[in-house]
Amino acid sequence: MVKIRYFEITMLVVIILQNGFLKNLPALLLMIPIMLGLIQSNWKLKTLNLREALVLLYGGYLLLISIINVKNLYNPVNVINIFIQYLLIFLSVHICYDKVKIDRFFISYRNIGVVLSLLCIVEQISRIHFFDIVLGKGGMYSEYAYRVSSIFGHPILCGVFLVILLLTLLYFPYKKIFFQYIAVVVTIAAILFTQSRSSWIATIVTVFLYWIKKRKIASQKLQKNKFLFFLSFVISTLAIFISLFFSYLNHFFMALFVRVSGSLDAGEGHIVRIENILNSINFWNSGHHLQLIFGSGKNAGLLFLISHPVSKFGGLFVWNSALDNQYLTIVHECGIIGLILFLLMVVDSLMTILKSEDKTRLLINSSLLSINIVLFFFEGLDYVTVVLFLVFLYVVDNKEVKNKGEVEIVYE
Repeated sequence: MVKIRYFEITMLVVIILQNGFLKNLPALLLMIPIMLGLIQSNWKLKTLNLREALVLLYGGYLLLISIINVKNLYNPVNVINIFIQYLLIFLSVHICYDKVKIDRFFISYRNIGVVLSLLCIVEQISRIHFFDIVLGKGGMYSEYAYRVSSIFGHPILCGVFLVILLLTLLYFPYKKIFFQYIAVVVTIAAILFTQSRSSWIATIVTVFLYWIKKRKIASQKLQKNKFLFFLSFVISTLAIFISLFFSYLNHFFMALFVRVSGSLDAGEGHIVRIENILNSINFWNSGHHLQLIFGSGKNAGLLFLISHPVSKFGGLFVWNSALDNQYLTIVHECGIIGLILFLLMVVDSLMTILKSEDKTRLLINSSLLSINIVLFFFEGLDYVTVVLFLVFLYVVDNKEVKNKGEVEIVYE
């Protein structure tokens, strides 16, 4: 009898459909794994594990503060919508996480992700968001400053999922070395094509930690034959690629240079994020100490930005659409109390990376780390796919601890 992986399939469908004209409605599809999981478990709910309790504590506190500040909430309908999504995500993960074969999950993620990476290359060359066209969102041709987004609808979202793909390729590589190298090169290229600086940072940090862990655990000599094969493959591939697409690559790397150097310009995102932090500090120092400690409820960050926009060049440049820093947004919404609760989960995941020697747990928590790094430059908790992956990966790691007990050496 073939076991249907209904939770993983639902995750994929939600990721694809959430960027279409249905907007947040695909989150309702999470009712499917909830119902199937309840039927499979005879309508019994499990006891919460420690990580689930921490997730629920953070979500419950955010809900409580939002109810207390209900009269001052920005866009209450949106707030209700988000909390319904959060509830569906938590219930679906709680009911289904122990039914997911996490190794198989990552292998499927790897196989699907490599195909999407190849399509990212096609998207970059054609400069058309063809997934947006399929989902009814347009998909205009863009000659300049093109950023791939694949099925995710946003370059940063696409970038962080590609970082997780790269980590999956490192921890669960293909057996055929040639195919593995092709997959890694294509994935790195796709990450570059997102032009997401936060994803680049996440890539550097998590791959460096992977290298450190592998070096520490393996303590083995460099395999010269594999290294020479890899080096010759990379050089020959680059030579062919450059000769075929020289003019295109010249244009891309000029855009890449502008993207990186633009971080120092007043209108670029990183400078705006810094000003948002400074404006928030000034706001809290001006007598709003209760808001700093306890927060002001969901969407408080957006409400603050509307009243305290970043303005440049005599008002020619005005930014008031997003704080673009999830941690700053958490302080506005939940205060220092909520930030501490969230950071407990971040630190818990980071400590697991430093202590564990099991490849599955390392991949899970490295993936969490990559998302948490990107959240410093992006308000990802308003996206159902980000929250779904965060909660699922954080909770499912508890299953790995329970099932495996002692950690195991993974590098030969």
